Amino acid sequence: MKKIIFISLTCLFIIACIYVLRKNNPATPFDLPVEYLRIKSIETEAQCRGPRGAYTTSILSYTGGACSFSQNYSYKNTPYRALIRPNNKGFTIDSSGKFLDTLSAEAVEMIKSHDFPRMFVRPQDLFHAFSLQKNVDEHTQVFQAKSRLNAPVELLFDNNVKQISRVSLLNPADSTQEIIIVPTRWTDTEYGKIVSALYIVQGGKDTFNFEYRTLKIN
Repeated sequence: MKKIIFISLTCLFIIACIYVLRKNNPATPFDLPVEYLRIKSIETEAQCRGPRGAYTTSILSYTGGACSFSQNYSYKNTPYRALIRPNNKGFTIDSSGKFLDTLSAEAVEMIKSHDFPRMFVRPQDLFHAFSLQKNVDEHTQVFQAKSRLNAPVELLFDNNVKQISRVSLLNPADSTQEIIIVPTRWTDTEYGKIVSALYIVQGGKDTFNFEYRTLKIN
């Protein structure tokens, strides 16, 4: 009898935890793993390669919207550093953290759209107004959403593995360019599988590859 009571209480506790997690996170139509709702901060460093050469991208982002961002390039001497506040106000900063200039809304969106691991596990942190567009087949669905600038976003969802398999959005700096982001590797963590490698096609021609060397959750 005690064992039955213990199991019942444990189940009720788990259900209550899931309810609280979902209540405190914006709803999405995706059947993503509930473990993703426990993710608050994501710290990453990626080795990247684009048309101009190699570079690194480092991001520390929080569910509330705050984000620090930096890129260091093999093909130019000056790194790029920026800080975004929870209210989406952004600034370029120097190595000491001193504010240098205010970022436009488009620049803020460009920086936040580099937060790829978050994009694929917590799309509700970057996009809104999700809706089902169509069913491609019995396990693949296409969803529409909007960016913070209300630009269209398309997300391909695989019901078999419960993962977003592709994101297509418009370049915030040039809305004539489509940017397609496709994961190529996922890494197991205690918070579920997280994207650890991907490629990006910008404007139908320029290709960028990201491979994450650092991936820290919470």
